[in-house]
Order: sequence, then structure tokens, then C-alpha cells
Amino acid sequence: MSVLDKYNDAHRLFLQSIVDKSMFNQDEALKMATAAAEQAGFEGLENQPQLADFVGMINVELNALQMKITSVKSQASKETYYSLINQVDDKAAEYATESDKAGIEFYNLLIDSILEADGSISWGDAMLVARDVKAGKKTNAEVDVCIDTWIAEGWLEWAGSAGKNSHITLGPRALLELDSYMKSRASDELPTCPICARLAIVGERCDACHAKLCRPCADTLAEAAHMRCPSCKETWGAARENDTGGAPAAAEEETPVEEDEAGPAVKAEPDSPPQERRTSRRSGRVSR
Repeated sequence: MSVLDKYNDAHRLFLQSIVDKSMFNQDEALKMATAAAEQAGFEGLENQPQLADFVGMINVELNALQMKITSVKSQASKETYYSLINQVDDKAAEYATESDKAGIEFYNLLIDSILEADGSISWGDAMLVARDVKAGKKTNAEVDVCIDTWIAEGWLEWAGSAGKNSHITLGPRALLELDSYMKSRASDELPTCPICARLAIVGERCDACHAKLCRPCADTLAEAAHMRCPSCKETWGAARENDTGGAPAAAEEETPVEEDEAGPAVKAEPDSPPQERRTSRRSGRVSR
């Protein structure tokens, strides 16, 4: 009997192995599924289509619990990631972890700034965003820790090569867990990819109708013999952006940010994303 014939112990073992994982890439998912199948006495999975069928059988069982294993492609690295998410569309479900008040506010401001900048902001702009946090002043070192932690957890990611000369965008975990929440808060303002229906954070716009495709879908469209916009059906004429995931090829001159000598008024624990999002949206470039 194949492991894909019906829901069995292999699926249960796989589910147990991912409960404590916030996010894992496609190769990790295939290895864990194969290990679970072999431990349960079946042959391992051989390819991604089998993995998709394997995960699909688990999702049938999870549906009653309003949970789901879902996947998304990073719009910067284009790597596929999986995560076990809660499908209940409310604020408590969207933010599965906790953060201090200053961390919540800082991440919310970063989301606003990234979306208003059409996909990414520079490290220098992120430092300026931190100055607007009212819940507790942060030193530059603490801001670095926040950004590095959220990148490691998948809430943010570098839009090009890692480092302070690169740009920051929303990570795959944010796309997975905050997608519906952000759409519900600003559905008329945030571009949605007409192919995958996810928020198009990093990508390309059609010259004719200005529809925006996320980077993975834009790359897939570019491989077609006759590239046409899926929205207006005109010939796709968008200029291909550079490989930094939508960030400018040449970094702008940044406003220097001086290190604060005094410690923060409120200590921030930058270990998780926010639990609430500002209702007002900031306009224009982040400045001080």
C-alpha cells in the first residue's frame, strides 16, 4: 500500500514534526515527509507532486480544526516555504506569537513603509522608521537585532544580498500569515497578483494597465512564448527589474543615523511579530 492511498500514521508523524516549526522550505518538507513515511513502514516520497498530494491529505483532516498547511514562494529569493497556519480570520489568529509594545509598533511601521515604497525599503530608512516608535526608544543596535531576528523568523527578508547596503521587504512568513489581514485593512491600496492572487509586494507592473505581478509569477510569465498581461491581455512590456528583488540597482545616498548614547526608555524584546496594526497609513517617503 502506498503512503498516498489514505490518511495514515505517516501523515500524523509529519504533522507532529512540524507543529513546533514556524516555517520550513520545500526541501525540508520533502525530507520530513519521507522520514515520516519510512518510519511508518512506507516508501519515501520521491518528488514535489507527491509531497503536494501528501500535504493535501493532511489538510483534509485539518479543515475541521480551521488549520491548514500552506505554501508560498518568497518574492525575493523565489524559494518555496511551508507553514502550518490558523485559518480563523481574526487578529488573534493572525499573530500567533507575542511581542512587546515597542516591537509591535516598529514592525507595523515597517509594514506601512514597505507597502508605501512599493515593495522594499533601505536599511537606512528602516533605522529612520525606528525613530517614530513612540512606545519606547531604540538604539541602533536594538534596531539591528529586531531586523535580524525578524529576517531569521521569516517576517522580513533581504530584497537582495544581505547587508546594510541592501533593501528589506516582507518575508514569506508575513505573506503566509498576514496576507488576509493586510488585504482586509487596505484592500483598495495593496496590489494583488492576478495570477496567484497573493499580495504583490516585490514584482513588476504592466505598462498598459499597471497591474502588478509578484516576482515568481512575473518570472514564470517571462518564460512564455507570447507574454501577455493576465489582467488586460496586452503584450507584457514591463521592464525586467534587477535581481535585487525590486530594490534599486544603485543604492541611494542615505541620511546618516547617529548612534544613541543613552539606552532605550523601554527595553524591547525583538523576538516576534506584532499583534496589532496601525489603522492609519503613512504617506510619502519615510523621513524625520
